[in-house]
Amino acid sequence: MSPRNLQEAVTKWEQIDVHELARLTAAWASRAGTGVNRRALLLKLSTALALAAASPALAEDSDAEIDSATATVDGDLSGIWHSHYIFTSTGRAKDLAGEHYVVTHHRGNRFTGESVPAENGSQLNLDLTLNGSVATGTWSERTSPAGYYRGSVYHGALQLVIDPMGKTMRGMWVGFDREFAVDSNTWELNWIQAPAGKSTLREYHFKV
Repeated sequence: MSPRNLQEAVTKWEQIDVHELARLTAAWASRAGTGVNRRALLLKLSTALALAAASPALAEDSDAEIDSATATVDGDLSGIWHSHYIFTSTGRAKDLAGEHYVVTHHRGNRFTGESVPAENGSQLNLDLTLNGSVATGTWSERTSPAGYYRGSVYHGALQLVIDPMGKTMRGMWVGFDREFAVDSNTWELNWIQAPAGKSTLREYHFKV
């Protein structure tokens, strides 16, 4: 695609409502061959786009939005949060939950988090960019060394909507499973308390 055609396409995408863009994308996917898993294809594209949006190469765009990024969030989001997400275990044929207590840092439009030590030994990291009441970015988790997944590392994209008081974030994650199929499900973060000292922080160690 020539630079001119690319610019015309970008301009058109900027002007299309997100619901209309979703409809057009679904229509495009419906024309794929019968041998293609169209839902998996769209989820993979969604993951790739979210990862691209969080890329350092777009840092200038993020810097330009710092002033508006926290406009609808009530204050600093740094502190201790409880993380809860749902995933489907294909090997066990059921939905399960993953839980962590996460220490977060909110600077400008960046929102990052790292889990405190969990009872099962799993470790979670979040790296999100805030834009208004929406947080978009990536997640990664090293699973329990002694658990079903034996310390495997998984990662993917995450998008959450922040409530106006900045106490709850709800949304969806996208990522791959152990068969390398792309999955998606719900994710929720709930604010517990403001940044705490080491002695208080230790109270959350091994609680999940």
